[in-house]
Amino acid sequence: MQQSPSSIILSPEQAGTTSLLRQLFGNAVASRYVDFCKLVGGDLPLHATRTLAAHALRELDALLRQVLASPFDAVIRDDPSEKALRKKARKSLKEIGFDEEARQRADGALKPQLNFKRQVERILTRLGLDPEGEIAKKWLSFRDALSQVHQRSFDKTLRIDDEFRRTFAEPFDAVIRALATALQERYSALLQRASEIAAMGPETGMDAFVKEIPGAAQLQRHFYDRLNSEDWLPALEERGLLGEPSFTKEEDDTGFGQWPVSRYLLRMAKSENAQTRAIVLKAIGSLAASVHPDVHHDGMEVVAALPTNEAALLADVIAGWLRPDFALVLQFPPVIIEKLARAGEIDAALKVAAAFFQVFDTGGRLATLHDHLMYEHFLPKSMEDLAAAGPTKALALFCGLLEQVIVIRRRSDENSTIDDSNYLVGDFDDNPSHRDIPACIAAAILRCAESALKSDGSQPLAIVTEVKSHRGRLFERIAMKIVAMSPAALPDLAAAYLTDQKFIDQDWCRKEYAAIANVWFGSLDPQSRQSILDFIYAIPDDHRFDEWFCKTHGKPPTERERREYRFSEVRDVVWGWRNALPDVLRQELEAGVAEFGDPNHRRNTLYREAESPLTSAQLRALPIEDCIEFLKTRRVEVSEDDHAFATDALANQLRIAAAEDPIAFSAKAVDFDDMEPIIVRRFLEAMEQAAFNGVSVSWGDLLALMAGLCHHIPSSSGSPSAQHRYRIVRSMIDVISAGLRATDSIPPRHTADLSA
Repeated sequence: MQQSPSSIILSPEQAGTTSLLRQLFGNAVASRYVDFCKLVGGDLPLHATRTLAAHALRELDALLRQVLASPFDAVIRDDPSEKALRKKARKSLKEIGFDEEARQRADGALKPQLNFKRQVERILTRLGLDPEGEIAKKWLSFRDALSQVHQRSFDKTLRIDDEFRRTFAEPFDAVIRALATALQERYSALLQRASEIAAMGPETGMDAFVKEIPGAAQLQRHFYDRLNSEDWLPALEERGLLGEPSFTKEEDDTGFGQWPVSRYLLRMAKSENAQTRAIVLKAIGSLAASVHPDVHHDGMEVVAALPTNEAALLADVIAGWLRPDFALVLQFPPVIIEKLARAGEIDAALKVAAAFFQVFDTGGRLATLHDHLMYEHFLPKSMEDLAAAGPTKALALFCGLLEQVIVIRRRSDENSTIDDSNYLVGDFDDNPSHRDIPACIAAAILRCAESALKSDGSQPLAIVTEVKSHRGRLFERIAMKIVAMSPAALPDLAAAYLTDQKFIDQDWCRKEYAAIANVWFGSLDPQSRQSILDFIYAIPDDHRFDEWFCKTHGKPPTERERREYRFSEVRDVVWGWRNALPDVLRQELEAGVAEFGDPNHRRNTLYREAESPLTSAQLRALPIEDCIEFLKTRRVEVSEDDHAFATDALANQLRIAAAEDPIAFSAKAVDFDDMEPIIVRRFLEAMEQAAFNGVSVSWGDLLALMAGLCHHIPSSSGSPSAQHRYRIVRSMIDVISAGLRATDSIPPRHTADLSA
């Protein structure tokens, strides 16, 4: 059974030659060579392979000579006087009556020619090879392959046989390898030729470029980097050389990029000539459907260089390139958004922004086009530009994005039976550097609203209406925050929020309610203010509190505990806007705080920070033996829970101390074997840090500790819990991994210890 063409394997030498040809000349030459090798292999399901192989050999030979001839002075330069004579001859032929085709053939025949032998000898000489050596003889023998091309013997097979392989294929392989190897040392000649062609005008240079500059990325890049004349742009467009790159994945290891013409397009995008830029605009627009990452990256850079009104015409193209299934391009979209927005091209800027900051669901998780934290990095800057240029349109965009986030995070559903969206964002005024994606988008909405209120004070209701048109408590909080920004422009809405009993005592909007109350409670009519206060003072429910207290503590509450309950219920509701209260009520609140504390008092009591018996500095100040003894024998007269808190705190201080003096602590590693699991883990974490940073430690003692831990961790009696057991083993693995990654960290003499 014959092999499929794709399964035919090249020999190691042929594979090496292919790789070298691809590097030096590009895929067009390398692919021709691969096809020749497969034809010669005889495994293709073809019959007349001899003729095809001879054609391929002749094609490759001619192609290589065409590329190498000019750089290595293997052509005869045309003399101007001879050109004049040929021109005169063509004129005479025309007068006689010869047609154009005949005159062209005559002109070609009259041109000075360099025969095959002399051209081969010159190329070999310039490459440093012997023009009379074995390679020269083999190359010159290719002329005989021409007779194989048109062979029409009906009594002989046209399949490749051993004779053809010996006569043509093997010498051809040798020649190709020799040329490619020698060319590596003299490759600058090809680069120089590319520079010469770039300096020509397109009327003569275009043909030379197409014929002589192969598709190797470095040659193409060298040519386009030196091409500065705008005259070349129409010629390149006419030849179809501004379109999709023809490079393949195999050619992606050069580091020169696969769309070298983009560097020329970038320079032309900055031209003052409108016709030149029009060609650039057309070229980029024609690539809207491209999936090539270099087209996306370089194309965006070209768009960023165009005048703003022209770049706006390509907004749909840029937006189409920003897709989850395409390679990520982060550098230029923010530049394009900024440029468009600042020039007033808000619709185009929003198209690009909508694509660049899109959110989507990936396996039930919120995803973006960005790497970790980069969405939060880019959005604030683009938000400022969009908010300044078109705040109401930008607000609508960001509201739509936030609603998608709510749905993806499953914080709300279409029937509004679930609404936990308020938990997505904490305090709107948090440090911007601490914001996640939902908080960043919410901040963008508020910034756009603020900008819209400042630029056009006549539309505050429209702004709030847009926000409230999106479902979810989070949007309600944002709307309340916007009302608090400008309550005088929305007096009815401010009053409605303050007097609506479904907002007054709710935790989820407490800060936003307080923001409105602080600026508008005093502006309400007396009756509305009193109704709000009556509702708040009616919140405490003594009967419910008594039931809860008895159930929880097994006894009824004291009168003081009831008073603390009543006070705390009112205090927590009004605390954020206490300064807006009437003086009498504010004084009562201050008196209650003096007796029962502010809202943070209970939290500080319940969630106190654990204290370590010794700090890291104190642990380091002790002799290492005394430090180990303290860790083993310390006794603290506290409850079991408090002992666990103190142990955790002490373990954290030990990690700091051990990381600062790893050699001393690692020398006593074996003494940690029977300590509490959290102490052992923190010690191992300190050793991992030292190993990762290449700091010397006593690996013999460390490995002895790990060996001991491995022996007693699996035991059932007296062993740590399963959770601690896993974490200690994980820490041991991390220490060894860090040591193996660091240069010269674990000495070779400990190889046996590692294996054990």
